[in-house]
Amino acid sequence: MRSLYLGLLITFLLSISASGQKKRELKEKFFEAEMNILYEEYNEALPGYLDLLKIYPENDNYRYRIGQCYLNTPGQKDKAIKYLEKAILNTDEKYKEGSFRETQAPVDAYYFLANAYRVNKQLDKALEIYSIFKELLDPKVYNSDIVNKQIESCLNAKKLQQNPLFLKYTNLGDPVNTRFSDYNPVVSGDGTKMVYT
Repeated sequence: MRSLYLGLLITFLLSISASGQKKRELKEKFFEAEMNILYEEYNEALPGYLDLLKIYPENDNYRYRIGQCYLNTPGQKDKAIKYLEKAILNTDEKYKEGSFRETQAPVDAYYFLANAYRVNKQLDKALEIYSIFKELLDPKVYNSDIVNKQIESCLNAKKLQQNPLFLKYTNLGDPVNTRFSDYNPVVSGDGTKMVYT
């Protein structure tokens, strides 16, 4: 009987130890992803947040970070929307950035969602979310001029969409173009040189 209790005690202690080690590994993954965000290495941060969201599927902080990563990854910006749409349903003005225990998203999630809509040409939705964010923002923390510029750019884009401009690319030949793909020219300040990407 005594050996049975001893066996149960050892099993219990080992499971607590394994649980603590697992939590420590998850915290390390979180802090590594946060560090990557800090250095704007969004491609590096994304896998960590995706893994954490699988383990903690109700965590809107991870959804916010995943949306932020996708928004800053070329060719992936459309994926940001579904994560940020869910994240804004659970925001907190007292958000604790860099806290492993934080489960809510910051109010910034509205701004990032509006940006995601804007870059994905969903301008009406972008305008709506920018307006909501403008009402929620703390003037001590945020400069509303930035939001006003984004709203203005959406309104300008809507006007430009009503009158599209059709362009035709023409190869200008030897003095300007080469046999390579010559796109995105940049002209020097004095106008004497042209460089391509």
